[in-house]
Amino acid sequence: MTKPIRGHILVARIEALMRRYHSIKQVKQATINDAHGIVINSDTQTAYYQQKPISLTQSEFEILQVLIEYSGQTVSREHCCQVARGIEYSPNNRSIDMRVSSLRKKLIQAEVFGAAIKTVRNQGYKLVGSQA
Repeated sequence: MTKPIRGHILVARIEALMRRYHSIKQVKQATINDAHGIVINSDTQTAYYQQKPISLTQSEFEILQVLIEYSGQTVSREHCCQVARGIEYSPNNRSIDMRVSSLRKKLIQAEVFGAAIKTVRNQGYKLVGSQA
């Protein structure tokens, strides 16, 4: 916009921007994924099991989200590291293993018996249904 600007032109531009913003906001809906009874909402970054909330940290939520997206498939440590930390995976860095361990404990605390995180040796992790 060039200066000087008339008041009614400024108001019209602001109203047009607000209309566009609200139409985009209405089109965008919450992304909800679920697997084995665990439901996650990526917009609010919340996780539930049988309508009960699961308390997760940001990185635990991101790892769980990836595992749910690839439910039943092996997700490599490299991919988990890239998603949760945004850095290159290093075989000497065990932080992803610690985060997955913490995520497993929180799933047990939340009494999530319909799903389990399985370690696939030399490959990564997999979210599977459990027989409990």
